[in-house]
Amino acid sequence: MFTVKKIITGIFKENTYLIYNNKNVIIIDPGDDYEKIDLFISDNQLLPKAILGTHGHIDHISSVHQLKEKYNIPFYLNSKEKINLDHLKEISNKYNIKYFGTPEIDVDLEKEDEISIDEFKFKIIKSPGHTSGGVLFKIGDIVFCGDTIFKNSIGRTDLPGGNMEILKKTILEKIYTLPEDTKLYPGHLEITTVNHEKYNNQYVHI
Repeated sequence: MFTVKKIITGIFKENTYLIYNNKNVIIIDPGDDYEKIDLFISDNQLLPKAILGTHGHIDHISSVHQLKEKYNIPFYLNSKEKINLDHLKEISNKYNIKYFGTPEIDVDLEKEDEISIDEFKFKIIKSPGHTSGGVLFKIGDIVFCGDTIFKNSIGRTDLPGGNMEILKKTILEKIYTLPEDTKLYPGHLEITTVNHEKYNNQYVHI
């Protein structure tokens, strides 16, 4: 059994997730509020083991560098997202978000279909469309889906690497084929389910 904590971060109201079992914790998409994320880790005496990134947009990776430095833990991201990492400082300045450094990718998820980190085993599902190198992380009946899909909505496709037709195909083939009771933990807004989105999402429904 594991627990999932959602922490809403930054001006974009991004969902950072911490998944933990006893004291070991995996950090997913740490956004622009390092202090809030680290305070929860410290208050609960958790032991960070890794950082997982669904994609490389600033609101999902702003705290990666600081967390890597403090806890000496690896960062897992698809190497196709390097284009977003390369522009992190520029985008930080654009949105007046404090820049602490650009993190290196330690494990390239483009090469992985499954990863095991201590007691956590995640299935890696490639999910292009919002960005070219987006991925989903599936563990048990939960999918951390970044900005691929939201409750009653989908991710934007007007940024570099975005493609509406590819995104819709990803949702139809990679998400809607999962069991309907699968819980979707998106990068923004509320938790939803495959069943709800299949029949209620105004952008992609069956």
